[in-house]
Amino acid sequence: MEDKPTVFRETIALEQGPEAVHDWIIDELGDEELAQYVKDHPEASALTVSGERLLPTSVFDLLGHLDETQNPNTLELLSEMQKGNYFPQLSSQHIVGNLSSEQKETVMFYQQYIVAQSILTLAENEREKTEEDYLMIDRAGRELTLLRGRFGLPPLVFSPDAVHFIDSDHILDNGKVLGGGLSPYEQMVHSGTWKSPAIRMEVLFHELAHLNSYAAFQEELDKDDGGIDVGVYRLGLEVHKRELRNVKKEGYLKWMNEAATEELTRKFILSLKLDDPEFGYVAALRKSRVERYFEAHPEFAEQHGDTPEEVVDIEPSREKEDESRVARFAYYEERQMMYTIFDKLYERNPEQFKEKTREEAREELFDMLTKAMFTGNILPFGRLFNDTFGRGKFREFAHFQTTEEQVEFMESL
Repeated sequence: MEDKPTVFRETIALEQGPEAVHDWIIDELGDEELAQYVKDHPEASALTVSGERLLPTSVFDLLGHLDETQNPNTLELLSEMQKGNYFPQLSSQHIVGNLSSEQKETVMFYQQYIVAQSILTLAENEREKTEEDYLMIDRAGRELTLLRGRFGLPPLVFSPDAVHFIDSDHILDNGKVLGGGLSPYEQMVHSGTWKSPAIRMEVLFHELAHLNSYAAFQEELDKDDGGIDVGVYRLGLEVHKRELRNVKKEGYLKWMNEAATEELTRKFILSLKLDDPEFGYVAALRKSRVERYFEAHPEFAEQHGDTPEEVVDIEPSREKEDESRVARFAYYEERQMMYTIFDKLYERNPEQFKEKTREEAREELFDMLTKAMFTGNILPFGRLFNDTFGRGKFREFAHFQTTEEQVEFMESL
């Protein structure tokens, strides 16, 4: 076996300083935001390289900003917020772009106003939340707060009314019915009105995990009309091109972000115990339905490659009482690709994982990726990838958009 490359250690010694780290991040990861942060905070370069330094976070006082405006809806909005204790906290930590500090402050205020409006406004085809819905939102929020705490992050305080349950047929993406979705700028979560509580909880946890992940927006001043264009720059592991007028709106590592988020969600759903004081009934109902499915339709289950660990629940039909459909955890191929990467890293780094089994190494690498998703610092994972497979390989891999391209690339390593 060839010795694994040590490009990072040969090229970047910490004593070379933050400028060298900055250049490496630009060349190898293409992450301008993280590179600039390292450059601006020389005292943090060593910690950033080790993955221990968190990107800065900011919390803004919505009431103070609203009070300074003369918007005709301000008093009504303030009154409603005070009654319901709704004080939206922005999930985004950064704005990148060609705006002045004053313009960025204005944009942040405007986003807070939009977030507040999304809380107070019913979406089209939205149904009222039930007590069960509120309990599910609260449980997901508590679990994600614990997870953020593991990575040194404060809780993200959000209103349960930022979640909207909409008739499933009206959550569309190019005509395709979706289970749920997140509007990052409005911090608005949409979920379908599934009969199955397990499916509703799965969708909720997945979208709220996105909301709790690292977020940054890119905002550019339009030189032609003086307006400001807004778009997502970072969401978890996903990175978008710094081209707001790019029709394709291409992003990198979207698949990995979804894979890590769904795997985190799957682990949460499977962790629910029958004796859970809040949701033991959800675990029991799911267990009963899934067992009946495999007993009654073994050939169908085998044909679709189903396993109990990959089935969320069996969703009863809305139209016919005797019909149902299998709801599977999403992004299966993407999650398998993620674990293929983990296995390759495990095999190529016997010294690093010499006292760990393959499964233990998978858990350690998944934890590294999850930490990157919440803190925004993907450098430790990218560094390990490049140290293992060669300089520039992580950035090259990140550009692939299809599973076929990713499989071919990984097989070539």
